[in-house]
Amino acid sequence: MVRLTLFPMNVNQQLGARTAMNHPETATVLRSISDMVSTETNPRRKSRLEQLIYATASAWPHYPIAHAAQAAVQLARPMRVFELQSFEGVKHALHHIDLRPALEWDIMGFPESPDTLPILLSDLRDPPYATTAVPPQSTPRSAHRSTH
Repeated sequence: MVRLTLFPMNVNQQLGARTAMNHPETATVLRSISDMVSTETNPRRKSRLEQLIYATASAWPHYPIAHAAQAAVQLARPMRVFELQSFEGVKHALHHIDLRPALEWDIMGFPESPDTLPILLSDLRDPPYATTAVPPQSTPRSAHRSTH
């Protein structure tokens, strides 16, 4: 019988391989993610936030890892991820969020609503630009607006 030992990994280690392959400024991206996570002082909440960042980067491969991390940090409280009991719960909650540019939602016929949540996505060197996140189950969707 073969015995596997799993070592705990933080979000930077989990994302490191993918970042190194897809982003020329790996150290800058990982440092920015570490800075985002370090603002959370409660160990349980910090762990849940790391899980959300990892799940977001995995679920949204069309976004750069830095943008996925920024979105995760901003969505954590509105999504109530700190109340979830497991990583599976985090992934399930994220499954119901769709992040797109505000203009794209408008073109698809889902204009911004009063409960829109702005999400700020920015390159580490460039100014932010606007996007919108919308839960797919709402009809018409109430856009969670973000700046990307």
